[in-house]
Amino acid sequence: MRRPSTDAELLAWHRAAMAGEAPPMHDGDPQVGWYRLQQVRNGPFDPVTIWCDQPVDPETGELTGDEVMRADVFGDPADAHAIWTHLTPISRAEHDRLFQWRLANQHRLHSRQRVDLAAAPTLPR
Repeated sequence: MRRPSTDAELLAWHRAAMAGEAPPMHDGDPQVGWYRLQQVRNGPFDPVTIWCDQPVDPETGELTGDEVMRADVFGDPADAHAIWTHLTPISRAEHDRLFQWRLANQHRLHSRQRVDLAAAPTLPR
């Protein structure tokens, strides 16, 4: 029987990173969790979610195919393997805050453009 990975197994790397343990980050081995990504130097940070797509038979609970890592960068699908080594782990709360901040400021901030704070200052609330 091929059983799907549990949430605890999938989130182990992210939990260790958030606890300050600095787990190894291997190229091509993305881990489930919440992250931020800066796509260009001096650009805004984008919230990133990596999850595991698990095709499971509803009757037996067994995997019917391979588990595949998927990524979402500020609402857009991305290749989790390609961006993995450029990510910084953050908490779920920080991910949600960053997502809301990007929604509120997307008219001024484009993910692939540098931010000139002199031209578009962001004042604290």
